[in-house]
Amino acid sequence: MTKETVQTLESEILRRVMELNVVAPAALNRRLIPRMKPGSSIIYISSTLGRKAVANTHACVVSKHAAIGQMCASFQDLAAILIHTAAVCPGFTEI
Repeated sequence: MTKETVQTLESEILRRVMELNVVAPAALNRRLIPRMKPGSSIIYISSTLGRKAVANTHACVVSKHAAIGQMCASFQDLAAILIHTAAVCPGFTEI
């Protein structure tokens, strides 16, 4: 996890975190959804930071909120073809 605030966040850090947590899952969706059958599920990995902000984790908070938004938007887009979506939001873990 990166450690920055709204005042210290560098654009490149935000780009890398968004690429990992938002852009990569979108790219996978584009490739995999055409092969998915009704009743399939897409599981997004978010975090408790997707629901609540914590100081000094600006890029992660932004990207995890976006992951939940992506799950909600996917649900709306895929409901008619019976592909389900969910987001897993684990808490902090020790490395």
